[in-house]
Amino acid sequence: MQQSQAINLIPESTSLIIEPTDTTGALLLGNISSLTKSYKQNQVKTAITVCEFSKFDDIHLDNHLVINIEDREDENILQYFEKTNKFIEENLKKGNLLVHCMGGISRSATIIIAYIMWSQKRSYKDAYKFVDEMREGIYPNEGFKHQLKEYELQLNKLQ
Repeated sequence: MQQSQAINLIPESTSLIIEPTDTTGALLLGNISSLTKSYKQNQVKTAITVCEFSKFDDIHLDNHLVINIEDREDENILQYFEKTNKFIEENLKKGNLLVHCMGGISRSATIIIAYIMWSQKRSYKDAYKFVDEMREGIYPNEGFKHQLKEYELQLNKLQ
C-alpha cells in the first residue's frame, strides 16, 4: 500500500483552537486527513504542514507552508517558530488556517503552542493547557517540550 492510500484510511480529526472574529479566521489543529479530506468543508484558506509527507497535488490553498520534519526528539522544531508565528499571524487575516501533521498530536500541536505563547504572551504551561483543552490528546514529544520551554525563556528575555 502506498503512503497516499494509507493516508486515505486515517479518520479526519480537526479541532478549533481559536475562534474566528470579524477580522480573522479560525485557527485549526488537525491531522493529515484534516487537509486531504476536509479542508474545503472547514473553509481552510491557508495551511502549515509539519510532516515528512508533503505531496498535495489536489489541495488548492491561497498559501501553504510545508515544514518537512519528523516527529523525533532530536528534530530542531524551535528554529521554525519565528517563521510559523509570522505565517499564522499574517494568514489568519485572510481566513481559516489549519496547522497539521500526521496525527495532530505532536508536531502541529508544538507549532500552535509556540504561537499561543508568542501571540498571547502566555507561559509554556498555560499555552499547553489551553491547546490541550481545545484538542484533547495532544502530546508533543519530549524534545519538542524541551524546546518549547527554551522558547519561553527566549520570549521572557524579549519582554
